[in-house]
Order: sequence, then structure tokens, then C-alpha cells
Amino acid sequence: MALLLIQAVEAGVQPLIKTLAETAVRNAVTAAIDGAVENALAEGDISYDEIIHIKTDSSGYVTAMTADTLRLNRLRTDILGRVMDRVESLDSRELEIPLGNLTGFSWLSGWGPGLQVEILSVAAPDAAFHNVFLSAGINQTLHRVMLEVSVKVSLLLPGGVEETVVDAQVCAAETVIVGQVPGAYLELSESAP
Repeated sequence: MALLLIQAVEAGVQPLIKTLAETAVRNAVTAAIDGAVENALAEGDISYDEIIHIKTDSSGYVTAMTADTLRLNRLRTDILGRVMDRVESLDSRELEIPLGNLTGFSWLSGWGPGLQVEILSVAAPDAAFHNVFLSAGINQTLHRVMLEVSVKVSLLLPGGVEETVVDAQVCAAETVIVGQVPGAYLELSESAP
């Protein structure tokens, strides 16, 4: 009878532990990513002109944009190192789940003594830059250099290993590219038959 009771409690606790652990680790990893990127950009004093070179014609209009891949790769490596250091410092965390949460009754949620659960996270970060071009007005384009950081986290929980991926996008640099403004502007829209 005692074994059946323990098994029933464990079956009810396991999904809750998984959800709470994933949420706690996701929040901590997202904060670690944001902090690492912010510090790397601030310390590196990175500006748009240093990573993207704009070529213009004799009239001053943009003809090409080239990226300084060496500088972008250095920035990426720096950020990944910082993310890894911060995530490793989150290695072991404790969660406390109120026993009232295990009953299934919403009115008991958050009540009772806490059940201690220790989670251990193992992470593998990756990052990639990509460009985003958005319309910013008549013949104006907003160009953003975005860094997408992805951290695969394995959570070693009581009863097994759970994997989750934490993704974060950060704007590394942006500028508005202004083109020649036309003498007239006409916007056509499709109308329903």
C-alpha cells in the first residue's frame, strides 16, 4: 500500500517538477544570455560602422553592404564564452514545490511545506548573426544585425533527464538606410471582387 502511495505521489509530482525546472532554468539562461551580450557589446564598444561597411556611388546612394566577418566572428566567440561562463555558474539549483501544489486542488496551490528538488543543468550554447531589413518609411530601410543565441540545456532531474532549448535574439547593431525619395508616391491596394 505504501509503495502504491509513493508511486502515485511520484506520478503526480514528476510533471510538475519538470515544468517548474524548465521554467526556472529558461528564466536563468535567458538572463545569462542577455547579460553576456550586453557586457560584450558594451566592453567591445561595437558600432554599426565597425561591423557593416556601406559602399555608395558618386551620388551618395547605397550600392553595396559588406560585413566585417572577422569582427563578427570575434564578437560571436566572445559572447559564446561569456554565455557559457554564466550558464555554468547556474549549474546546480534548488526548487521548492509547496505540497499543496501536488494535491491537484487549485485552492491549495502554494500552501504547505516545500518539497526540495535539486536540478543540475548541462548546457551547450550556439550563436549566429543574421540580417533583418524592415521598411522604415518612403524609400527608407531599417537594417538590423541580429544575434540569435541558442542554448541547449539538459536538466538532470530526479527520475530522468529532460532537454530544453532556450533561444534569445539580440540586436547587435542597426541603422536606417535612406534612398532617393521619389517625386510622387502611389500605393495601390487590392480590392475584393
